[in-house]
Amino acid sequence: MSVPQFVAAAALFGHTHRPFLKVVGDVLVMNPSDVYPGAEELCDGLDNDCDDELDEGSAGVPTTRTLIFDIADLSSPQLIGTYTGGLAAIDHNLYVRSDYTYQANYRGGLRLLDNDDIANGNLTEVGFFDIYPADNSPDFNGAWNVYPFFPSGVVIVSGIEQGLFILDVSSA
Repeated sequence: MSVPQFVAAAALFGHTHRPFLKVVGDVLVMNPSDVYPGAEELCDGLDNDCDDELDEGSAGVPTTRTLIFDIADLSSPQLIGTYTGGLAAIDHNLYVRSDYTYQANYRGGLRLLDNDDIANGNLTEVGFFDIYPADNSPDFNGAWNVYPFFPSGVVIVSGIEQGLFILDVSSA
């Protein structure tokens, strides 16, 4: 009887700015520098010690950056594109639901990205809601997280200092 090549007790596929592949259980654990040259640490969700939010600004990345990988073949993930947001704000959490990526960008707020051409490594910003309008510098204020999975289509954005925003993004 053969054992499946990829069996996961925990699997993490990417992060908004330090992508990696890691399968805890049987097989695949990649060195972060194999996927993201210069990465110092995996944000694996196990030790809550993630300093991966520091590439914007201090690590020579001038704007929000999301790396897009094709993981159809887990033994050989392929970087297929890079989305550059144009703001200096730090991207924090992102979620894909249907045709859109919902991205929390600390001081840049919610960024709504269209996934229509993601197979070719492209994302397109189609909307945003800025909860920290003072600036877009790479600091830890503003949008901590977003949640786009309510059946109603409502999206919530939690702000570190601002509180909770409840948004209708249906016309974006």
